Amino acid sequence: EDDWLEVSGEDGKWMISSKNLLAGISQGHGLEGYLFPDTYRFRNDVSAETVVDTMVLTLQRRMAENDVVIPSTLVLENGMTLHEILTLASIVEREVASIEDMGVVAGIFLTRLQIGMALQADSTVNYITGKKDAAVTLEDSRVDSAYNTYLYLGLPPGPISNPGINAIMAVLGPTDSDYLYFLTSPEGVAYFATTFDQHIA
Repeated sequence: EDDWLEVSGEDGKWMISSKNLLAGISQGHGLEGYLFPDTYRFRNDVSAETVVDTMVLTLQRRMAENDVVIPSTLVLENGMTLHEILTLASIVEREVASIEDMGVVAGIFLTRLQIGMALQADSTVNYITGKKDAAVTLEDSRVDSAYNTYLYLGLPPGPISNPGINAIMAVLGPTDSDYLYFLTSPEGVAYFATTFDQHIA
């Protein structure tokens, strides 16, 4: 566990071969968001460096398989950096489950970013508190953290999970809609609204 935390932590990007892909990670942040969730086969004596390197390279490979080229500048065609894309995708991954809903939710979040509206993503608050609540309490929504998207505009400093390819592609190819609001029921059903009154109802 200590080896894993050392390699996946903030100094990990200097310890593995795919460090060029990690250049956009700011000081103090680990590799969360860059470790692609997949099924892997490793020998029992594998090093933490090899596991982390493989997961980062798999992220690059899976994006390439979906015709997404990551340039050396780490700025993609939509103008977002790789770090920003993975950060938003990590939120989308935690908010909804279906591919269709991911596209709509990514579109809502991108619209909110464009118009200067807070993301207000419960998943970012849960990331701070460690809870898994479908809706956060008023008290939790006031926790002072750069990851609290109720208090602070824009994206949090980094990913809150390791997003899969569906969430990543949803951010790169969001669904256009007039929706500005959504909520997810405890059963995982997403409800969308164009106005705040509709959202409250």
